[in-house]
Amino acid sequence: MYSLESNKLAYTAGFIEADVCFHFHDSISVRITNKNIPLLLLFKEWWGGSICAKGTPVNCYDWNIHGPAAFSFINKIMPYLLMKREEAEILIEFHKTTGVRGRKIPDEIKNLRKSLKIRMKELRSVRNNCFLDKEGVK
Repeated sequence: MYSLESNKLAYTAGFIEADVCFHFHDSISVRITNKNIPLLLLFKEWWGGSICAKGTPVNCYDWNIHGPAAFSFINKIMPYLLMKREEAEILIEFHKTTGVRGRKIPDEIKNLRKSLKIRMKELRSVRNNCFLDKEGVK
């Protein structure tokens, strides 16, 4: 039997698969852009984070979750991810390097972060182009 928590995780993960951006620079973040404010409010209630209006497109909003809260969130939904699992794993690996900041970041950490960014870019490229050929959708 499913619990309410597992249903929330599965529902959210399905949305993540279809309509999420994983980001990282100095820290990690998860962002969903949508016009459905009640949906975004539901995610905020369940997982925390914040909602803000976007300038364009009109009537679009972002639900964002950052840093340690994003790390916790990604770990919770990881068992439910299929298409974006590897991207989520990259965010988790990146997050593990975020305790090191400032001008004296070791080269090993810098190189790891760089390789994770390259891998994320490759994954997105493959995912975004895997169903396309010269005529469009395969």
